[in-house]
Amino acid sequence: KFQEEITMNKKDILTYNQKNPPRDEREVFIESQIFSRGNIGFLLTLILIFLFKVIKGYEYEDLVAIFWGYLAALHYYKYQYYPSKKTLFITCITIILFILFLTMYLIKMW
Repeated sequence: KFQEEITMNKKDILTYNQKNPPRDEREVFIESQIFSRGNIGFLLTLILIFLFKVIKGYEYEDLVAIFWGYLAALHYYKYQYYPSKKTLFITCITIILFILFLTMYLIKMW
């Protein structure tokens, strides 16, 4: 009886597919490329501002904290979808580094 409750009839399937059309592979690929190139632009901007701050002798812990926070979030969500010991280890290290540099920044700015 349980199996009968979870099966869908043809009309239910058609209604579901009309409300939730499958995504076009081309669109998914383009969105992936846009996101990847946006990340590259973000990181290049971060690096340029970091180099400027280092050359001018300004504090730079804020940018390093942003960098590690970005990587921590990236690896955390990667671990949720592809759990492995390696990804978990990298996630933990990046979170620790994010907290370290954020704390350094807050102490200097306090």
